[in-house]
Amino acid sequence: MSDDFPQGVVHVAGKDMQARLSSDADILALWQGLTPLGRNEFICWVEDAKQDATRQKRIERAVEEPVSYTHLRAHETPEH
Repeated sequence: MSDDFPQGVVHVAGKDMQARLSSDADILALWQGLTPLGRNEFICWVEDAKQDATRQKRIERAVEEPVSYTHLRAHETPEH
């Protein structure tokens, strides 16, 4: 993985997480759009997993949650 992969404030994403987030340009763009503190929270949560299966599920959630949030925001109606 590239040394310029956007990391968190303190935590560094593992190669598996970097590979998954980099596997799709749109997902990577969403990841890059998170604040460093936001990325840090996801990375810490993934790194805290005790089992590989849990880690993989958390990596998928790290992909899904920014996508869901962006989708919801795109469909909000502005308040008047």
